[in-house]
Amino acid sequence: MTETPNLQFDAGLPANVDAEKTILGAILLDNTAHAEAAEKLGSDDFSLDSHRRIFLRMSELMDSQRAVDIVTLANELARYKEVEAVGGVAYLASLTEGLPRRPVIEDYIRIVKDKSLLRKLMLICSAGIARAADQGETALEVMGEVMSQLNSVEDSSLQGADLESVGQWLNQNDVFAERVPGIYTGIDDYDEMTFGLHPGELTVFAGRTASGKTSHCGTIAWQMARRGKCVAAFINEQQKQSFAGRMLCGRAGVSFKTYRRGLLDWVEKQYIEDVVKEFKTLPIFWDQRSSMSVASIRAKSARLKRSGELDVILIDQLSRISNEGFWQKGMRSDEVIGEKVSAIKAMAVDLGVPVALYHQLNRETTKNEESRPTLTNLKGSGSIEEHADNVALFHRPGYYKKEAGNETDAEIIVAKQRDGETGIVHCEFIGASCLWRNRSVKR
Repeated sequence: MTETPNLQFDAGLPANVDAEKTILGAILLDNTAHAEAAEKLGSDDFSLDSHRRIFLRMSELMDSQRAVDIVTLANELARYKEVEAVGGVAYLASLTEGLPRRPVIEDYIRIVKDKSLLRKLMLICSAGIARAADQGETALEVMGEVMSQLNSVEDSSLQGADLESVGQWLNQNDVFAERVPGIYTGIDDYDEMTFGLHPGELTVFAGRTASGKTSHCGTIAWQMARRGKCVAAFINEQQKQSFAGRMLCGRAGVSFKTYRRGLLDWVEKQYIEDVVKEFKTLPIFWDQRSSMSVASIRAKSARLKRSGELDVILIDQLSRISNEGFWQKGMRSDEVIGEKVSAIKAMAVDLGVPVALYHQLNRETTKNEESRPTLTNLKGSGSIEEHADNVALFHRPGYYKKEAGNETDAEIIVAKQRDGETGIVHCEFIGASCLWRNRSVKR
């Protein structure tokens, strides 16, 4: 049996102390050098604790529009009782020794950033090896978390784009170009208002219990797949048998209740068989577990994206996504929700695909006069609104109040749209067959 490797950094972590000292000394000599350094570096990019403290206090002085020199820096460090921790005033004075009046620090910044990235890479991989050796998690969970951390480090790399002038952008873009349509959901009025689901955007669909969230997820999955779009559906609310049944019955127009009880007549069975043949050719991929992590969703989606077979991600639903990697002692539930939604939004941006996330509304909607939900009814409302590009709320007036209208009447309330209008989309929800569709008769 192969022994678990005991990973030790005998040679020490990558660092270039002289490059760090040159950067700090350059800032003391010429405060304008701080802007150049701060564009690429943070205090955690310095390998020595003393250098991290010095750079942090320099940044605080600059942010408050105060001069940075040995006297002001020593005073700022003294406020935090850090003078001795950084080697005393004598060490601060030594930072400028041998430097020209206006040193060029671009190469030194690149060196320090590169060493910082190497350290982070080593620590991430070391932690991944330790978690794998512990065998307390599945391989996919460990790989997903490691990949997520590596992506985060990559985003902070030196290869950031320089600022572009408005004129440069205008020279390369048509200001009269129409907005490119996204991926249509099959609800025509909703698609007309929103132009569908767009790459890099997070759309939250939310509703109360029995409002048809899972049915909506299933409906738009096959609607988009029929249009040639590859769909990745992550289901933690239903078993595959149940979710597939909802999609099949919605497409065939057959009662889901009758289907589940095995009471379909010959004609209904024929409808289902025809739909099964169609579904076997549709590019819908799914994963079903009672609890899944954002890291595993991202890892599987990224793998599908690399194969060239991913256009949209559907997640049903937020509350069942594991808190792994987000929860820390003392955190409120809304803070944890915010961290998860933020990570899902980042996934949409990084993979360049739209993500539709389903979420449960709280029961406060029953307290307003029309029972029509609003953004305030979102659990963890502020956190979700902050990170979502679009928020759509489901409402079925006739379901909760029989006098309010036909039981099939439904509304998709576009409560937030970053690049467009808000409003109410009138459509129909056929609960018997788990189908969302356009209104058969315009009212």
